[in-house]
Amino acid sequence: MDNDWHEYRENGYERLRPSTANKRVPALIEGYVLISQFSVWIAHDRGGGAAQLLTEADRTDLEQQQPPSPDPEPSSGSASAEEATLSEADKQLEEMLREMREKHERRMADIRASVPAFMLRALQPPPAEADSGDEGEEKREMERQPGPAEVWDGEVTLLDIFHIRAGLLRDPCLPKATKRRLPVIAQTLRCLQLTPDAHRRLVISALSSLAAIHAADWVHGDTNGHNIMVVWDAVARRLCSQWIDFEMARRRAETLQPLPSLPQTVHDIEPAPVPAPHSDPAAVRKVAATMEAVIDRSTTRRTASPSPPPALYGPFSAAADAYAVCSLGSAVLMGPHMDHPSGSGSNGHIYGEEGAFFAERNDITPLYTRHFAKKVVRETAAMKKAIDGTVQPSAAVQEFSPNGPAERHQWLRRDEECR
Repeated sequence: MDNDWHEYRENGYERLRPSTANKRVPALIEGYVLISQFSVWIAHDRGGGAAQLLTEADRTDLEQQQPPSPDPEPSSGSASAEEATLSEADKQLEEMLREMREKHERRMADIRASVPAFMLRALQPPPAEADSGDEGEEKREMERQPGPAEVWDGEVTLLDIFHIRAGLLRDPCLPKATKRRLPVIAQTLRCLQLTPDAHRRLVISALSSLAAIHAADWVHGDTNGHNIMVVWDAVARRLCSQWIDFEMARRRAETLQPLPSLPQTVHDIEPAPVPAPHSDPAAVRKVAATMEAVIDRSTTRRTASPSPPPALYGPFSAAADAYAVCSLGSAVLMGPHMDHPSGSGSNGHIYGEEGAFFAERNDITPLYTRHFAKKVVRETAAMKKAIDGTVQPSAAVQEFSPNGPAERHQWLRRDEECR
């Protein structure tokens, strides 16, 4: 994937979708016909990018809905009526609190009078610098809450849905453009009045359409959450999925065949296409096995009768496609339910350790990041750095633990059962 696509993702899909030439043109053209028979949306020239969450008519209907009226300001008459209903004990308590506040203010005034002025100035915190220019405007835009009638009709991905469900609207790791649009998307979803099973049906939609792609003898190849668009079906009144970015698509039979030859160098190895934490462990293991074979060939001497190389496979497969969607889909469904009902501060009673499950709270690493995502990121990043030439391949292979995936999934399943 070229730099235009990476920049398009980093900017939150807010500009014109780049038209990257596909190196697999003959197969892709045939794929347009085959995959479209299964009502799977294929990216093409629609005058402005991928699928939008709402049609123009749906957006207009939502905007015409009256926003909920704000709570009325209490009037003096209602305040006096409330005072009349106070019991005698409540009045005594109010009087005691008022006397305590007055006493505290008098004591603080006496202390300030007895302390030299220069010491008071030294104890005062320095004034905060006012944000100005582009940085100040950007910060205000990031902290701005959407208006009551504001509706998002742009592109929405399944990864956006996860961020909203898991409470990651202000996650500092997200691109700035994404953090600006997530609150508006969340408000739009509330206006749609989704049914309780809406997100479960959305995940099923993504999996069923992926199954249609596989049934057509194709492997998508890059089933990360950015490539699963979410659209609103106003007739069925539900969210459904549409697939984009078939740049890495290939015939399913091709993915079942071993590599025709061992790559010449580590830099020629294809990495696992789906980024962590939803990359298929089996796909990462295939990359590690290929890397080991290349290392062995470069470090051992050739003999008169060299042993045949082992059968090696690329990281693309239908199973890798499905794993990524199932991993993200399960996170979407778990998102709002994994913290303690009284708040993430009580998660220690469930999981035996402190910290929110998905969202960062008080600079404490979330449990999901600590025990699952961080370990996957370390493995996949090591492989990518070795392929890019920034770390030694042998060090990258050592980062991959054969038992790591099983241990991570055992932890996740145990915490799901605890919750």
